[in-house]
Amino acid sequence: MAAEYGLDLDVLYQTIKVGVNAIHLDIQDLTDGCSCGAKVHVVVVSEDFEGKSLLQQQRAVNHSIGEALMSNIHAITMKTFTPEKYSSFLEQNIANE
Repeated sequence: MAAEYGLDLDVLYQTIKVGVNAIHLDIQDLTDGCSCGAKVHVVVVSEDFEGKSLLQQQRAVNHSIGEALMSNIHAITMKTFTPEKYSSFLEQNIANE
């Protein structure tokens, strides 16, 4: 559905992957058909996030997306992790199931 608003998810994927050297990247299209634009949720894991605050990590993702792609996105939510934090996150979620 994001494509209806001019957002190519494959391009978004490659742009983020290269921009922050992501070792894991998941993009979910949450566009719900409203006329306001594309909505996406991204999970990004990168060693480049080591030593950076959560805000710095998310700014790096936003910066990698750039103005051209961002103009087609109405809403973006994200979770960013270092590899170590992502491993802990996965372990906690598995334990809670």
